[in-house]
Amino acid sequence: MASFRQTKSYSEVFQSPTMKIQVLFLCATNGVQSPMAEALLKRLDSAHFDVTSAGIDCVDMHPHAIEVMKEIGVDLEGRVPKAMHDVLNLRFDIVITLCDRARVACPKFPRAELVHWRFDDPLGAMDDIKRKRLFQLLREEIAQRVRLFALVQVRFAQSKNTQHNDQQFPCEIVHTVRYAPPVAVAIARR
Repeated sequence: MASFRQTKSYSEVFQSPTMKIQVLFLCATNGVQSPMAEALLKRLDSAHFDVTSAGIDCVDMHPHAIEVMKEIGVDLEGRVPKAMHDVLNLRFDIVITLCDRARVACPKFPRAELVHWRFDDPLGAMDDIKRKRLFQLLREEIAQRVRLFALVQVRFAQSKNTQHNDQQFPCEIVHTVRYAPPVAVAIARR
């Protein structure tokens, strides 16, 4: 499978106003993790990323997800959830699964690089106050990974642009730096 970076040069992606990295966040229902991740990456860096989210199944947004995102100024109220079949014919550069069910059920997206971020399910708590706190923690964990993801993608690409003047890079180079800075590895293993 070819990485999107094997087929696009860095300057094409990061210096063109029209070419963005196409990212799909996929979770079980598109009612908790994936819409939170989509909204956070859009808010952080819509100049470099075109982001969408979907679920293996499709349910309404969880009220706690709406509430905790509203706490940071992101409105998910009225958002229409998407199921996996709604995005199957779209082209993505990176597909990020956010739960084990999505990782297992994720279909093949041609030319997309598949990444898995595992998050604990906040719905496991019985007490409503504890459940809300788990949703807040989930929001912060997703925000931390999204910030790191965007930083690594943009900085790596920009540094390679200046060092190699628009050369194509083999996949081996990308994978050694791509998702494995020490902080990312520590976060991924939590």
